[in-house]
Amino acid sequence: MFRRSNSSSNIPLPRTRLFSSKETKVESRRSQSTSRLSRRDSATSTSQLRQPRKSSLDRVSNNLLGLPKMTPSHRPGSLLKTTPTSTLSQRTRSSRSVTPSSCLKDRKTIQKLSTDKKWVSEQYTKVQNFIMTSSLFDLNVVNVNSLKPPTINTFIYITAVLFTEIFPKIKITKENYKEVIPAHLKILQYPGTLSNSVLKTVNTQHSWPQVVGMWSWLIDRVNIVNSAEEEICLEFLGPEERQTYLLRKNCWDHLVTRYKIFNSNEDDAKKIKNANETYVNNLADILGVDFDNLRRLKEEVENKSEYKHKQEVEIENIKTERMRIQSAMEQMQQEINDFNDADAVEEKELDNEIELLQINIKDLDDTNAALKKNINHLDDSLRVQPIKLQSQRERGFHDPEFLTEIKQVLDHKASIESTISKALSKFENDLKMKTEKKQELEKEIEELNRIDNYTKQECTRLSADIEVINKEMKELLSDWDKKKKYHEQQMMEVQEKGTRILDEKTALNSELKNKRDNLELEVNKFGQKMLSFFIEVA
Repeated sequence: MFRRSNSSSNIPLPRTRLFSSKETKVESRRSQSTSRLSRRDSATSTSQLRQPRKSSLDRVSNNLLGLPKMTPSHRPGSLLKTTPTSTLSQRTRSSRSVTPSSCLKDRKTIQKLSTDKKWVSEQYTKVQNFIMTSSLFDLNVVNVNSLKPPTINTFIYITAVLFTEIFPKIKITKENYKEVIPAHLKILQYPGTLSNSVLKTVNTQHSWPQVVGMWSWLIDRVNIVNSAEEEICLEFLGPEERQTYLLRKNCWDHLVTRYKIFNSNEDDAKKIKNANETYVNNLADILGVDFDNLRRLKEEVENKSEYKHKQEVEIENIKTERMRIQSAMEQMQQEINDFNDADAVEEKELDNEIELLQINIKDLDDTNAALKKNINHLDDSLRVQPIKLQSQRERGFHDPEFLTEIKQVLDHKASIESTISKALSKFENDLKMKTEKKQELEKEIEELNRIDNYTKQECTRLSADIEVINKEMKELLSDWDKKKKYHEQQMMEVQEKGTRILDEKTALNSELKNKRDNLELEVNKFGQKMLSFFIEVA
C-alpha cells in the first residue's frame, strides 16, 4: 500500500505541458501552492532572514540538483503531500549535467537551513507527524514528545527505519551507525555532510538541527519510494498522448516492482518472471499486440513443421522400400542370369555326351552289321556246300584235322556271338542310362523353365509395383514441394510480421524516448526559469 506524506510544500512547482503537447495541459495540484517566502513580511525578512541577492551565474535550478532550497514546512492537520526534495519524483536525470561547483553549493543547504530556528521547528513537527501517522514506527519505542534531542538508541532506531524503507537489506547498529549512515547518505546524494562528531553527539542540542534536517530529508526519500505516479485523467488526452503516458507509466511501475524485488530477501526468481510477464502483457495491451493471434500462428507453424517432418519420414520410408525392392530385383535378375549360364553349360555338356553316345551307337551298329554279314556269309557258305559238308561230315568224324577245323569255326562263332551279346548288353545298358539321364535333364529343364516363367511374372509384377510406387513418390514429392513452399511462405510471412512489429516497437520506443527527452528538457527549462524567478523575488 502506498503512503502519502502529511507535510505540505511551500515551494510552487512549474505548470508543465504533458508530453510537450500544444493542445493538452495538465496542471499539478501543487502548482497552486504559494511560496512561503512570497508571503513573508518584508520587514521581518529584511531584518532577519533576507539572503544576499544572487547573480545570474548562481541561478541554477536546485530542483535539477536533487534538492530544493529548503525542506518544506509542515502545518499540523494538513493532508497535502510533501514536496520531494529531489527530482526523482519527476523521473529525470538532468542533474548529471549540472556543474560540480553548483552541486557543492547545494550540498551545504541543510547546514545553512539548520541555523533557522523556525525551519528547524517546522521539520520537527513534520517528523513528529510522520512518526505518528506512517505506522512504520513502534510508538512504545519512540516517544514523539521527547525527540529533542533524541537518545543515541532512538536516533539509531528512527534512522534505521527510514533507511530500511529505501534499502531493505541495510543493518544499522550501535557499533556501525557512524560508518553506515554517512555511506548511504552519500549514495542518496544527501545535500550536505553529517560529520563524525555530529553522529557521536546526536543526543545533544548542538547536533539536533542537523539530525532533524536529515530525518526530514529521509522522509521525503521514503515518500518518493512508496508513492505512485500522480494519476492523470486519460479523458483529456489524445490517442497518441494516452499511449505515451500509459507506456511511461507501465515502464515506471515495472521499474518500481523490480526494485522492490531486488531489495527483498526472498527467492525472487519467480517474482521476477511474473513481473516481466506482467510488463510484457501490459505493453502488448497498450501497443495493441495480439498475443493470441501470434500464439495461433506459432502453433500453426509448429503443426505444419510437424506435418512436414512426418511427410519427410514417410518419403524416406518409401525410398527405403523402393531401394529394397530394387535390390531384390537385382538379386533375382542375378540369380536368373546365373541359372541361364548354368543351364547353357549343362546343355552343352549334354550335347557332347549325346554326340559321344551317338558315335558309340554308330560303332556298335557297324560292328553288329559286320558280324551279321559274317554270319550270313557263313550261312551261305554252309548252304552252298551241302554235299561237301555231308562228305566232310562223313569224313570228318574220322579226320582229326577236319574236326579241329570245325572246332575252331565253332569257337570263333561262339566268340563272335559272346562279343556281340556283350556289346549289345552294354549298348542297351548305356542307352537305358542315357535315356534316364536325358529324361531327368528334360525334367530339370522343364522345372527351370517353369521357375524362369514365374520369375519373369514376378519381375513383371514388381516392375508394375515399382512404376506405381514411383508414380506415388513423384506425387508425394510434388505435394511435399508445394507444401514446403507454402510453409516457407507462411514462415517468411510470420518472420516478416514479427520483424515489422519489432521495427514498429523500436520506432515507437525511439519516438517515446525523443518525446520524453523533449518533455524533460522543457520541464527542466521551465523549472529553472521559475526557480530563478522565485530567487529574484526572495
